[in-house]
Amino acid sequence: GGYGGGGMGGGSNPYGQQQQQQGNRFSGGGGGSAPIVRNTTPSGQNIIPIAQLNLYMNRWAVRARVTSKTDIKHWSNARGEGSLFSIEMLDSSGTDIRATFFKEAVDKFYNMLEVDKVYTFSGGRLKVANMQYNTCK
Repeated sequence: GGYGGGGMGGGSNPYGQQQQQQGNRFSGGGGGSAPIVRNTTPSGQNIIPIAQLNLYMNRWAVRARVTSKTDIKHWSNARGEGSLFSIEMLDSSGTDIRATFFKEAVDKFYNMLEVDKVYTFSGGRLKVANMQYNTCK
């Protein structure tokens, strides 16, 4: 994807990189049947393809499989300190994007997000990817 995203936790981002998001585990119904796939979140928000994300969207949600997750990195500089980790995600259309989680979001989401599982992400800040660091297509 051509877009990454921003951060949460009020801190500065020393890496100049991407995004923070919320994740919800997608769980299907019982009885051994396949989950019902809806193109809305429980709150009625439309799921959109990663390729259609743009910087001017206030409310957005994507459903994607986590394809990789970095270790937690800790940083400290003149403006403060904190921690971050990043994930790469792939949606059903084959578009990938990176999300970076900062500070409180690290504590909240690091152990929750597992590689090869599908989550719905929303509420992060979108940023254009810095191509110097971007490994997504």
